Amino acid sequence: MKTRTAILAGLTVACASGLRAQQVYIDSLEGNGQLTVTAPSNSVFTVEWTSSLSPSPEWRDNWLEIKDVECSNGTISVDVPLFYRVTCWTNGLLARVPIGRTLVYGVTNAYGEEWTETFSMFALATIPALSNAYYIYKTVEQWDGETPAGAEPEPEVGFARPTDESLFTLFPEFALREFEMWRLDEVGTTWTNFPGFSDEVTTIEAYENVTVPAGTFTNCVRYYRRSSGETNLNAGTRFWIKPGFMEIKSVEYLSSDAPPDAAPFARVLQSWSDE
Repeated sequence: MKTRTAILAGLTVACASGLRAQQVYIDSLEGNGQLTVTAPSNSVFTVEWTSSLSPSPEWRDNWLEIKDVECSNGTISVDVPLFYRVTCWTNGLLARVPIGRTLVYGVTNAYGEEWTETFSMFALATIPALSNAYYIYKTVEQWDGETPAGAEPEPEVGFARPTDESLFTLFPEFALREFEMWRLDEVGTTWTNFPGFSDEVTTIEAYENVTVPAGTFTNCVRYYRRSSGETNLNAGTRFWIKPGFMEIKSVEYLSSDAPPDAAPFARVLQSWSDE
């Protein structure tokens, strides 16, 4: 559930939709520049600002428009923060990887070859053509000796947008369209991941506990992703996602990037840390 509470020049105004027992309040905005918020435990919030309270104000969650502004004729005019509100995901985020967090996974294939994959979240991007901001992540795979079958020699950079019930990814090569990769829903829920581009579908199979070298994670969502016409239950990929955290484990049974007999590929969380 997403709840918004705004503070307008020191006055508190509620701008909430679907409020239940979990409510969010701005308690104060002090003259020393400190804003105090009451919010449920494990919620995730962002302070947004606007320069005007027009009927449809434009709320911003970054300072990019007032950074490195070029003055060409001796005078400039820009919008500056005057009014503030808090946007809060009261149930937390389905996948939460703050900037600076690194997750290290151990990967193996059917040949018994082993290597590591490091996932790091390193920036937040605003894309002018889109209304949402995206986290930028990078994955790097490392190994000793020859390249293992199925390993990716080049780093991968991607864009992700989490909400409390979904995780969306952005692929610039697909006309800047975002796609829903994960969803928090009932067992049996199925959806198409890349409508218009691929026939891959994902099904929520179960909620279960998962133990990996990084620890035991309770109530993880188990997803099964496959081609829509696939009837072999061992063809596709299964993911275990801990809500409020990230991917804990995955097993890929077939891969188009490696010989079929190199599958399955197992990917398990070894450790994680914050800068």
